[in-house]
Amino acid sequence: YKRKPTLINHYVQSIHYMLETSKALNINNIFKDITMSYQQRIKNYIKIFEILRDYMWEIIFAKWLRYSPMFCLGVRTNKLLKKYYSTKLIENKLDPHWVTGFIDAEGCFSVIIEVSESLKSKVRISFEINLHEKDKEILYKIQSFFGVGGIYHRPDRKKSVYRVTNVNYINDVIIPHFTKYPLISKKGVDFLLWCKVVKMILNKEHLTKEGFLTILSYYAYINRGVSKKVLNYYPNIIPSDKPIIDLPNNINPQWVSGFVAGDGGFSIYVRPAKDY
Repeated sequence: YKRKPTLINHYVQSIHYMLETSKALNINNIFKDITMSYQQRIKNYIKIFEILRDYMWEIIFAKWLRYSPMFCLGVRTNKLLKKYYSTKLIENKLDPHWVTGFIDAEGCFSVIIEVSESLKSKVRISFEINLHEKDKEILYKIQSFFGVGGIYHRPDRKKSVYRVTNVNYINDVIIPHFTKYPLISKKGVDFLLWCKVVKMILNKEHLTKEGFLTILSYYAYINRGVSKKVLNYYPNIIPSDKPIIDLPNNINPQWVSGFVAGDGGFSIYVRPAKDY
């Protein structure tokens, strides 16, 4: 270390001190977790905020010139004046507008009515997203975003499903999100009626005959409407008033990106050339 780079003399001294008072440390496996911050006022002054993480207390300080001054394999000196940030948390966090746009395209707010010969009926609710199994990573991102629900795979159909059925999770997490970041497609109508059903279930109103019939009136407008089986048992369902969704004056670009990710398509058409 006879020729120490001037910019990091202070940090070299600190490392020497650590080497004298602790075991040899190895940062080979934690380079990605080191956050570098570039100070614009002094362009060639780079600070190291984190060197040690968790319980990994070994640094191999060999080949100093190879790792100095960025402590990162493969970083060349001509990149020193660029900004280096840890993007680990950013990459794992979806934009809430993007999530709403994607749900507008691919989400489903379901009311499941179970009927039987004994006329004992049950009401269940579900929020879910069904995707091809090749896009299952998106579901894991959305699950991480909401922090609730589970992911289920259907290999026979090559489908993966993100689903939330717990009424408390739906009331505490799912509904507040779409209240703050509203749906603007027809899916928004489904959501508003679905919310009414959720509230009735929380208040145990679905256990009464009047409450159950009211839920059927909401159910008639949600998604594909009343199933044939339910209609056989309750042929006189009167649909409720349909909510109106007003389009915003300005659509958030993140919503557009999410919606296109779900329902958009990029096509190339090849036509026979005309003879000239």
